[in-house]
Amino acid sequence: MVCSRCGGNLPEGSLFCPKCGRTVNQASSSEPSPPGALRCRRCGSPLPEVCQFCPKCGEDVSAFAQPVAVESLFPQPRGKVRLAAWFLLPALLLSLALLALTDNPVSQQFERIFHRTHTENIGPEVFSVGSGSFSYFKFDVPSAATDVSVGGQFNVQAGGDGNIDVQLLTDAGFISWQDGYSANSYYGSGQVPRGTINALLPATAGTYYLVFNNKFSPKDQKLPPKAHKLAPKDRRFSLNDQETIQSDVILTYRRWWPIF
Repeated sequence: MVCSRCGGNLPEGSLFCPKCGRTVNQASSSEPSPPGALRCRRCGSPLPEVCQFCPKCGEDVSAFAQPVAVESLFPQPRGKVRLAAWFLLPALLLSLALLALTDNPVSQQFERIFHRTHTENIGPEVFSVGSGSFSYFKFDVPSAATDVSVGGQFNVQAGGDGNIDVQLLTDAGFISWQDGYSANSYYGSGQVPRGTINALLPATAGTYYLVFNNKFSPKDQKLPPKAHKLAPKDRRFSLNDQETIQSDVILTYRRWWPIF
């Protein structure tokens, strides 16, 4: 059969022309459509492959025709997949943990991927410390940090007698040191013009202080030989001179990337 308006072929049982939408006098077909066929969104009738209007109701289906759902023909075992995932996840985590504890090249590569290295500068690059005073720089080590270290160099550039005392103290140690008591330190330079810091810290959370101390008593100060020969008002070296420090000290530690 052909349409009387446009001459297009009419599928069996068509009530409307699929090309122009003209009404035709034919009974509807009750034959089931094959899986994956297109259906009209209004009446649900199967649609030919090339169709702009529904042959049954005349609905414009050029942009809204949808294929028949075929999920029911191939049911997915969702429950079994989820159950298998719950069993595989702990096994995968255990395998990764065991792999991280070994020393083979694969574990080393794995460690480089899943460990993040954190670095930060402790204090400015150049600063001054007045005679009879000190400067400190506070920093924190977070929990779950490993391979914690403080390293770098410092150098007295100018001022004073050219010496500085550098110490690396814990939070409690810094309080004791301020009160005039002795305190255990992870690094102590003594009175030196320059030095290199290479200190390892515990793999636990904590607060630390890097102290640059210039609180030396006058008897500890070493005046240049010529300064003693000058009159007090003409002395070119003063105990009140401040030290100018150049510092390049870095805190380094590693953490697992999910909690970094």
